[in-house]
Amino acid sequence: MLTLEAFVSKAHDRVVYWGTSGERITDTYSYNSFDLTEIVENGVLLYGRDIRSKLKAPGFNEMYADVKRHYENIRKYVQKAPRERRGVTHAKSRN
Repeated sequence: MLTLEAFVSKAHDRVVYWGTSGERITDTYSYNSFDLTEIVENGVLLYGRDIRSKLKAPGFNEMYADVKRHYENIRKYVQKAPRERRGVTHAKSRN
């Protein structure tokens, strides 16, 4: 939970999180273009006033930057398996 102003402007504010990993209170909330796209396109109002009309869907540059960041993280932390474990086998040529 956080104020509408803090959510729209990405300003620092008191934020309360809850979910499968437990509850916590912090002073920042961050979301990326994927999160915002999901909210704008598929968000479901649980309580209060629907604010999706006040939200602007992310543009190409924002989406590109987030895709690039995710890709770089995947490349950084990927664990490579031996070739035979990846399903790559060397087929003998048949004459």
